[in-house]
Amino acid sequence: MSTLWPKKEIERVTSIVIREAAWVFFLAWVGVKFVWLVMSPLFPFNATDDAQNRKRAGVVIVTDYETGCEYLRTRTGGLSPRMAAGGIQMGCHS
Repeated sequence: MSTLWPKKEIERVTSIVIREAAWVFFLAWVGVKFVWLVMSPLFPFNATDDAQNRKRAGVVIVTDYETGCEYLRTRTGGLSPRMAAGGIQMGCHS
């Protein structure tokens, strides 16, 4: 079986493509980290975060505007009622 390109040429081109792809992924990763570093202070901490130690809880407070009830939403999509110390759901209209 004959090929149009010699085997050494195919290996050389393949190694160049892999090397360049690695650089592209590395630079994209650095870019994402840089944007996160620059933009992070612009997003204020919310009531679920540990603002004193600058740690995020990973949850977001979501409000049902019809009832006023508040929920905690996780990064993975979980939703849980936000409860007050007395065991009553926070924010609900009486």
